[in-house]
Amino acid sequence: MNEAEMLQALVDKATAADGPNFFGLSAEEGSLLYTLAYHLYESGKYEDSKQIFRFLTICEPFDRRFWLGLAASYQLLKDYAEAIECYSVAAVQEPNDPYVHLHAADCFFAQSQMKTGVRTLESAITAARNSNATSLLMQLENMRKAWNDRSAKN
Repeated sequence: MNEAEMLQALVDKATAADGPNFFGLSAEEGSLLYTLAYHLYESGKYEDSKQIFRFLTICEPFDRRFWLGLAASYQLLKDYAEAIECYSVAAVQEPNDPYVHLHAADCFFAQSQMKTGVRTLESAITAARNSNATSLLMQLENMRKAWNDRSAKN
């Protein structure tokens, strides 16, 4: 069975005739799909990775890896609003992950929402402090200064 056939079999299982089976994926099947989505993402096939990550978030909405993969796929497709939504879900699941806030801030900056981006960067700084990510904290503070300077010029 090739990857496409395996994926179709898993989709068929999750959308069986007796109704959606949202939590019907085994750990092995979820891992297989995650690996496939990650491989597609790494290969630059963001639309394809987005579809699989979206499916995985429906099947297992509490696995933040799936939300992060979906958010990153949206971000690289330049669908920043959707990426921000997905990063927000991941941030609720793990508020002290500074990278989630950082990536969301990047999306706000890409949409020229400087004030919101700086506020989100502040959340990343707080999360970095809470998680003792010292080297990242220094980088985030430098980014905040640069974005504040840029915002002041506009």
